[in-house]
Amino acid sequence: MYLVTVGSAVSKVEMETMADLEKVQTSRLRGTLEIYEEYPEAVTEAIQNFL
Repeated sequence: MYLVTVGSAVSKVEMETMADLEKVQTSRLRGTLEIYEEYPEAVTEAIQNFL
């Protein structure tokens, strides 16, 4: 899972709640909900760490 710092307050709270779960690994990237289009290299790097 990756978290996005821009978006609705509700979805951010939900993502933060999931990120706090014991067996969940997170990678935090700045951007919009379409972060993969703005920063494809950063998203690829973050995803590769989980593969």
